[in-house]
Amino acid sequence: MDSLLFNSMKKSAFNNMMNKDFDRISNICTRLNSLNINIEFIFC
Repeated sequence: MDSLLFNSMKKSAFNNMMNKDFDRISNICTRLNSLNINIEFIFC
């Protein structure tokens, strides 16, 4: 397999994973903010 192709596939898979996690974390932050809980999370 072409290593360049493999690396780009790995990178896109990693990015998809990160985006999913980021969406989940953002949703949690949004929910907390909507409850007016002023807790500072690392991710917020």
